[in-house]
Amino acid sequence: MSPVHRIVFFNPYADRDIKGAARRIDLLSAAIRRHGRDVEVVLKDEYFAGPASALEAFSRSLGLQRLAYFCAAGRLAREPGAVVVSEVIFIPTWRRNIVLTIHDLKAFDERASRGGRLRALAYKMFARLARKIVVVSQTVKRDVVRHCDVPASKV
Repeated sequence: MSPVHRIVFFNPYADRDIKGAARRIDLLSAAIRRHGRDVEVVLKDEYFAGPASALEAFSRSLGLQRLAYFCAAGRLAREPGAVVVSEVIFIPTWRRNIVLTIHDLKAFDERASRGGRLRALAYKMFARLARKIVVVSQTVKRDVVRHCDVPASKV
């Protein structure tokens, strides 16, 4: 893997409204910048205003947003020296320079608005494929290990 020259926070769902994901990214990117690292933040506005591969553009035109996000994360990860950090589960998590972040496992709660079998299956599959997972607490780590069958050393 080439040396890390910049960290890219990728979350095309998030608005710059300083709550939820945008707030977490804002706090983390500020801390990283204080240590002299180059940080790029790609939220909803930057994603739609930025460049897109042919497959991304085609996916967007058909309304296949998750496929477009998958392609965008892969495109960002191919940039030399970039490490992509994302809460978006449906991305090429198996790439060496993509870090998946998980802050809860509501996908496994059928009562939650973000729950359901298909979403839980996606979390399990992409968490298993991920090379690196960052969580917010030991509780979430235990949940990821238990629900996604991921080795604790990966989290």
